[in-house]
Amino acid sequence: MDSIPIGIREDTTTHEPFYIQDRRRHLVCWGQTGVGKSTLLQNIADYNIREGQGVTVIDPHGSIVENLLKRIPKNRTKDVIYINPQLTQVVGINIFEGVGRDDQKVSSIVDSFAKIFKDAWGFQSEQLLRWGCYAMLEQPRPATFITLKRFYSDQEFRRRCLKHVRNPSVLLFFSEYDSKAWDKLRAERTAPLLNKIDQFVTNSLVRSVIGQKGASFDFRQMIDRGQILLCNLSEGGIGKQEAAMLGGFIFSKIFFAGLSRQDVQEKDRRLHTIIIDEFQNFINAPIDYVLAESRKYALSLNLGTQIASALPVHIRESIFGNAGTNAVYRVGGVDAEILIKELSTNKPSYLLQDLADYRAYVRTLAYDPRKDAMRPVGPFLVRMYPPSIRQGNEQKKEVVISQSLKWFGKPRDMILRKIDEELRL
Repeated sequence: MDSIPIGIREDTTTHEPFYIQDRRRHLVCWGQTGVGKSTLLQNIADYNIREGQGVTVIDPHGSIVENLLKRIPKNRTKDVIYINPQLTQVVGINIFEGVGRDDQKVSSIVDSFAKIFKDAWGFQSEQLLRWGCYAMLEQPRPATFITLKRFYSDQEFRRRCLKHVRNPSVLLFFSEYDSKAWDKLRAERTAPLLNKIDQFVTNSLVRSVIGQKGASFDFRQMIDRGQILLCNLSEGGIGKQEAAMLGGFIFSKIFFAGLSRQDVQEKDRRLHTIIIDEFQNFINAPIDYVLAESRKYALSLNLGTQIASALPVHIRESIFGNAGTNAVYRVGGVDAEILIKELSTNKPSYLLQDLADYRAYVRTLAYDPRKDAMRPVGPFLVRMYPPSIRQGNEQKKEVVISQSLKWFGKPRDMILRKIDEELRL
């Protein structure tokens, strides 16, 4: 088991340290903004980094990642891969290449678009996107979203691409798509999807990340070697939908890399901790499947979210049914009624509304020697540890960023010029 200290129990007279005894069973923290969720996630990442473990942080606000960069131990500087689309040195992410079956990659892309554009998404756009992605995956050279856009908008380019396709379903779909019967409908039916793709490929910050044919690093090697992937996807800097798209692709790449560990015995799979704040924006696959498979392949998910009542009931039920640890910070009245039941306690719900900052009720798994097995215990009132006193400094942060981008980044201007040259835009 892989235990980790997260705070001090406040419901006992001894105030002993409180540990999560089995990190492989995952942690989810719930609560309003500003109550301490990010501090818990940051401390978990910091602990794993100091212990020499692999860590990924997907941060839609940027504060967790930027604080961690100040604290990276000197001996771990070489392990850091830093992704920040706002910088002039850019790390490339290509969802079309690397580990993962074709159907997994296509589903990841389609599910991302369907979630981000849920109020303006339909069957025709989904079919176009799905079969277009399958066509891209059969190209002799790695495709990108830039290639995909041209595939839809340039008939001659599409014909050249289809010469490499062997999937009969793809060929059937696009033979009808290019038929004369579609002449009047093609632009009308293609425009909604192209508008959505354009939102990402015309954003120079995002374009320089997803427009690179080759990825800047290997995700499977990253988790197997215990490297540190820090993703600052600040919604204020790149846009909320753009952050959701990039973060969703990054998580999918890690998840696919984890699933590819079938070639390694379970006892030999190195634990990799994944930290995701506002996880509902980035995980598109069914959460029960994600939690179950991640544990099997030694990916430890540590997730944060604000409003339980905003999540579909089946997602909440899947989380409480599959996550080993749930930490509930201060929440509003509606969420308090929901979460107090999920904590399996008779305590009144107002206790969750009255919690002080950095306090949470935690239900977790603990080892029962009588049964020689883990079993649910709690909820316990825990005062979470404050941010690490190892505050670090800006100079250390700049050194870590500089080294990471030297090894994994490319100049944005050069990337954009290369994209324009290749596509003759």
